[in-house]
Amino acid sequence: MSYRTNSRKASGFTLIELLVVIAIIAILAAILFPVFAQAREKARTTSCLSNMKQAGLAWQMYLQDYDETMVPAFTYDPAQGTYYWAKLQDPYTKSWQIYHCPSAPDPFGIWGGGPLAWYGNWQVYGNLGYNYLGLSIWLNCTANGAQGVSYASVSRPAGTILYADSAYQGTADPMPTNIEHGFSLVQAPAQYAAIVPAPLTCTYYNGVHGGWDWTTAGAATPNFTGWTINRHTQGDNVAFTDGHAKFQRLAQMYAGTNLHPGLSETAVVVTDTNTYQWGDLNSVIGQVP
Repeated sequence: MSYRTNSRKASGFTLIELLVVIAIIAILAAILFPVFAQAREKARTTSCLSNMKQAGLAWQMYLQDYDETMVPAFTYDPAQGTYYWAKLQDPYTKSWQIYHCPSAPDPFGIWGGGPLAWYGNWQVYGNLGYNYLGLSIWLNCTANGAQGVSYASVSRPAGTILYADSAYQGTADPMPTNIEHGFSLVQAPAQYAAIVPAPLTCTYYNGVHGGWDWTTAGAATPNFTGWTINRHTQGDNVAFTDGHAKFQRLAQMYAGTNLHPGLSETAVVVTDTNTYQWGDLNSVIGQVP
């Protein structure tokens, strides 16, 4: 009996063909992964902007309940301690999570369920900062010296910043980075220079900086941006006192000032009140020269 065999070998990929397929996959990954990352960041930016909008609505409700007086940066009670503005607005919010930006880190672990997750940390280290120098007054550097100011003092509600993305910048950080914890207060670019020499008002600083500083002449961006942070594709989410919120590029944040490379924070002044977005209540009510 004779048998007939199939002399053809089993087909398969050659080494060169496999290498070509791997190379194509690598090229596609290199193209698509950045697109996916950008899409994720866009979603986080949108979520952050929604949170900022909700915080702005809470601020508006506080305003209505307190006879059009804006929330102070903080209050102090000997029995209860210090309540920052976010705690004062707490009755008007559904969740403290609106003060945490999804694009921001959480180095202290306060936004999870750990032992540090409580309002005492949330109110101080939130990722959106209040424009406290433009919208409230801090007299004599005392614990209970912060005061709310009438909303009628804001001449341009749709053009005056209420909140902005924030991140603390310590003395060891040469430039703003999105690796630090948040900070509940942000500095107006031109107010720091005006308030520092004034005898009756006070402002925060980190031991070296407090305003918007661009002393490194060759730097592409300022060295210190008042604890604001352009964490969203070189821009900030910003809420305004009229209730709307939007994304802005970094340059828009200091528009209307003379800030430029080589300029110290103590020399920053308002040059155009129509484009300056931070208000100027401290000078309006005569607290600074």
